[in-house]
Amino acid sequence: MTFRLRSFAALCAALVAFTGPASSAFAEGDGGMVQAAPSEAGTVMHAEITVERKAIQVRKTLTETGEALYDARPIIEALKGKITLDGTIFSVVRFQDRAELSIDMADGKVRAGDSVLGKLPDWTARETADTWLSVNAITILTGTHAKDAGDGQIELTLDDRLRPQFDLDLFVDGERLAFLEEEPRTIGPILLIPLRDVAEALGHEVTEDPVEGTVTVIRVQDSARFTLDLSTGLVLLNDEPQGLTSYISYADPDTLLLPFSAVETLTGTHIKLLPGTDRIDVRLDDRLAGAAMPGALVDEDAAAAGFVPESLSYTLSDQGDVSLTLDAHVRQFNTRTLIDARNPVENPVPTWMSTEIQSLAGWRATVGDATTRYRELSGVDTSRIRGGTFQKIRENGNLLSVAAGLPVTGSENNGDSGNRPTFGGFAAGATLIQPEKNREIGVSALNDEDTGATSVVARVQQEFLTQAGADDRPGLQTIYATADVGGFSGGDKSFGVRGQVDAVYQLSSVSSLRAALSHDSEAFRASPPTAQTDDATLEGVFDTRVGARTTGHLSVDWRATDNFDLIHNVGAGGRVAISKIGDTTTQSASASISGRIGERGVDVSASVGVSNTQSSNGDSDGVSASVNVRALKRFDWGMAQVNVTSASDTEGETNTRVVANVSADPFRKSWPNGVTLTASPSFTAVASEDTQFTSLGGSALVDSGPALGERTRIRAQVSALQSINPEDTKTRLFARISGHYDVNRALRIEGSFSDDFEGAQRFTLELRGSVNFNPPRKHTSPEKDTGVLTGQVFFDRNRDGIQQDDEPGIPSVRVALRQTRLGLQVDSTGQFTIQNLPTGLYSVSVDRRTLPLGLLVPEETLLRATIGDGRITNVSIPVIASGQVRGTIFEDSNDNDELDQGEARYEGARLALEQTDGEAGENSVLKQQYAAGFGQYAFENLPPGTYRLTIEYHGRRVVRDFELIEEDLFHVEDIGFASEAKDSPDTQQDDPFEGVVDFVA
Repeated sequence: MTFRLRSFAALCAALVAFTGPASSAFAEGDGGMVQAAPSEAGTVMHAEITVERKAIQVRKTLTETGEALYDARPIIEALKGKITLDGTIFSVVRFQDRAELSIDMADGKVRAGDSVLGKLPDWTARETADTWLSVNAITILTGTHAKDAGDGQIELTLDDRLRPQFDLDLFVDGERLAFLEEEPRTIGPILLIPLRDVAEALGHEVTEDPVEGTVTVIRVQDSARFTLDLSTGLVLLNDEPQGLTSYISYADPDTLLLPFSAVETLTGTHIKLLPGTDRIDVRLDDRLAGAAMPGALVDEDAAAAGFVPESLSYTLSDQGDVSLTLDAHVRQFNTRTLIDARNPVENPVPTWMSTEIQSLAGWRATVGDATTRYRELSGVDTSRIRGGTFQKIRENGNLLSVAAGLPVTGSENNGDSGNRPTFGGFAAGATLIQPEKNREIGVSALNDEDTGATSVVARVQQEFLTQAGADDRPGLQTIYATADVGGFSGGDKSFGVRGQVDAVYQLSSVSSLRAALSHDSEAFRASPPTAQTDDATLEGVFDTRVGARTTGHLSVDWRATDNFDLIHNVGAGGRVAISKIGDTTTQSASASISGRIGERGVDVSASVGVSNTQSSNGDSDGVSASVNVRALKRFDWGMAQVNVTSASDTEGETNTRVVANVSADPFRKSWPNGVTLTASPSFTAVASEDTQFTSLGGSALVDSGPALGERTRIRAQVSALQSINPEDTKTRLFARISGHYDVNRALRIEGSFSDDFEGAQRFTLELRGSVNFNPPRKHTSPEKDTGVLTGQVFFDRNRDGIQQDDEPGIPSVRVALRQTRLGLQVDSTGQFTIQNLPTGLYSVSVDRRTLPLGLLVPEETLLRATIGDGRITNVSIPVIASGQVRGTIFEDSNDNDELDQGEARYEGARLALEQTDGEAGENSVLKQQYAAGFGQYAFENLPPGTYRLTIEYHGRRVVRDFELIEEDLFHVEDIGFASEAKDSPDTQQDDPFEGVVDFVA
């Protein structure tokens, strides 16, 4: 269930949009030698450039064309980047997101890691890498924006995506969390999420064990119990080790502010920070929240169609568990049936069984197990039911959703089969979502099976948005408000209200004010009936506190735009809060400050807080206080941090805790056969009045990659945690080996074995497969004056442009409509659907960058589609294997048939490529071209066959023969001209250059 962000570092790397291919400039001369480096082309001067508001002196020179080049080293070092020069490659590792970008000085291509982003325009080739770059190149490498400040002065500022983000809004299943114990934030590429807030919003239970240094989450949807070791990142599911989570060293154990991947694993969610916004979306995994149905195919005979199975996916485990997913369509309905059964031989009732239906008319419904996704039952604090749901988008764009059924009341333990949810009573509700008004209106009811009590609750949720703060203008930014009104039968609690309001006011460009107020009347705070469960771990899942609650807080945040001598990135904040629960009132206040000592020094933060609790008669339980100081230093190899917390309780007793952690960045070693090794060590020391321990930890992961073949993959992981406290020495080990074997494209065998070397061993074997019966239907009926475009990208094995049965679809390819913004990625079978296209003629294109290596769309293919009103137009896009031959033409001065350093390269040499296995043995001249810069050449889009390549330079000629086969369509050959008249004789009867006056590469 762990959702991987789309590489934040890669997003930051692609900051500059390249304008398209640019031609390289080369100096003319004998032998096609390249032009000298730009640093030799003019006089070196000095210039002042402002980098992140700090002026620095850099060297500057002008090329022969008048282009200004700057010595990039001091600029990059001012941004704390690391420079590497290797041959013609100039590389930079950025400090902010650790992304590695490089420029190949030979051709001006810019890469992020191994991916080519584009080519610098009007690039002049250089034989060796140096630090002289244009402003455009510097901004690409450093992720900055350049601004002309006047008088020739240049200002460079970091892109906002590379700055730590604060004041992020957290949405869980579409509902904004207004009261957060800890604010989410980003640190470089790492997104940190408050675990407790997310878990409580989903109904999960969170418990901490400060002695063991762990946190445990019990999910209400499936009763799974996940435990995370906050020191090592080890994750356990029902006490069985599952592996290590990433970036655990960034976690704050005191506030449970954790890396997003850890929160995803513990809560069963997918987390995404929407690009260009301050919104974090947290959504339950489909299996927990109810899977979204695929669309439906509009066909004129849909109403008369019978039952048509589309695909069946299954998982069979040696533990007896069974999981089935059946997609089908019948008449005008699409259906998906999900079944999860834990040891069905002993327990025939599945833990999850549902059928989802989507109509061509646009509505959808679920029958069976369901998790309410649109807060239909949130008024009565219920989400998982066994019953049914219905959703319909109305013509005005509003969404109406209804749910009814038996709510979950707890779980029962079935021994080896695990926990099984129990249901009882009855719940029903409806929600109307008005996107245009940012409003939700709902009503829900609950009848308790044990007590017979009934609850009816009406709710409204409203969000007001303004433009204040968007351009640093003061003013009110947002107001978020919810209100519930409920009636309750039984006892004297017959009526109650609850609600909350949260407002953000922009004081200035560097400061903001947030105020929040909430109230829950006693009727909403009363303890619900005790869940019937045999599992003691579920105790405390429900809130058992009683009494009305009123809370409010006011907070202010400020962040400096300038540095104060040695102190950088200064920020401060304050917060006052009051909470009244029943007859008890708690008042609290806190303040915090943070900054960095020096440009690349230690990050320091400190906070202090006090609280006082009083009863209704004025008696005070005393004042408690806490102080927290944290210091963090990042190095090229990793990071070190120290956290000191001192807290005094109401009785005056003080407890101080010191935690130190040193962790190294993962070390990665790769071998040519594809095997990789990743290792990461860490050190932790903890000291308090009652606890002192130190530990060394580390993990190593070996991945076989393709070394064992395309069908086999094995991963072995070993983790160790060694306590080095002399009074309590303990070693904890964990090992896990897993792998899979693909029998074919539709069947996979997976296995794993884990051992914690303390008696807990687990071996699992699973069979995963799928059977495709018929193509799926993927869309609903088109709107008026529109149609539907469907198609498939397929591998045209015989290059005839027509798809045969043995020519499969190609996944992960992006298809777009030219002259529109419409485009999407095809599915795993290469199929795509674009719905509600206005009638007309369209040209279909494929993004070549998304095609697998060695494949391309034939140049002669012209894809057009006419869209008719209410009709379906289907196009098939052929993709062929692209044979390729490339290399370098050079002067082989030492006659060793190898390209050596210093040997001249023949730019402008003429080349002719012929296919020699044509009919009747006749040669067919395919292409002719000139060798490009540095003597390089390349011929693409070649079918399998035998070829002859003829090279001519200043009257001298060399001939080479080679063959391309299906298994190896790439041929690299560097061709050297002998130092004397020993070139290969011309054995051809026909001259491939005969009649050719000139041609263009």
